[in-house]
Amino acid sequence: MIDDTAAAAATTATAAADLALGLYARELNAQGVVTDAADVARLRFELESGAAVLWPRDQAFAILRKPGSFGQVLCFVWVEPARRRTGYGRRLVLELLAQFPEYPWRLKCHVDQRAFFTRLGFRVVERAGVLREMQSR
Repeated sequence: MIDDTAAAAATTATAAADLALGLYARELNAQGVVTDAADVARLRFELESGAAVLWPRDQAFAILRKPGSFGQVLCFVWVEPARRRTGYGRRLVLELLAQFPEYPWRLKCHVDQRAFFTRLGFRVVERAGVLREMQSR
């Protein structure tokens, strides 16, 4: 017999992942970063296999890859448009940094987001077109 609570939680987690992945592709494409079905499928697999974590919060979420040889990777941060520029995204990222302090963090962001992550202690380690690869200090 399947536990209804566990089934409901799994359904909710799947719905949250579907929403997160849709927003991930849409936001990156809007920034001129081409994402394709393979990118989304790879991230979905990582979420389903436990190699990545969806970190949901009210009106915001982050997707992070678990530690590897190069540290943890912050794949995506999304904040509801009405909550942007209110400190909500900053609090979300700082919460993640505090929750998982044992490894350095890496991320790729659009050049327009560089200042946001610099204020949180990240530094640019690589440039590629409009993308910046950054690492926590």
